[in-house]
Amino acid sequence: MPVASPPSSCSRQTKPGAPSAESLECYTLRCQGERLERRQAQRDELETRLAAERAAAAPPQPRGLDFRSYLSVYRGMSEGELLTVAGAPDFTASDVFADKRYTYFPTPANPFTTTISVIGGRVNHIERVRKF
Repeated sequence: MPVASPPSSCSRQTKPGAPSAESLECYTLRCQGERLERRQAQRDELETRLAAERAAAAPPQPRGLDFRSYLSVYRGMSEGELLTVAGAPDFTASDVFADKRYTYFPTPANPFTTTISVIGGRVNHIERVRKF
């Protein structure tokens, strides 16, 4: 069986294609600097967004309960007074029987864990333990 020869290159009609994006880019120092600035701006924006997401996902730092506020808390104090004097707790736990426990975690300046139990809207028990 005879082998067919490929058509000669003279008979092919070729048309120029659209230029590629790379060939359209400018390679002068100015163009390269502009591209670098755009990439750096995009990278900075991404890093800022990721840092904000990490900060939002991180648990808040413990506030603790300073000694002066601890001395101001007493049994029988209302829950509203407690939150006014001591501030928002670092951790809150509630029982089925409407009992609440407010916990203030230790900090480097105040190395005590303070747990305050509230029953029926009144402070029932105060516990302060040194943790460091």
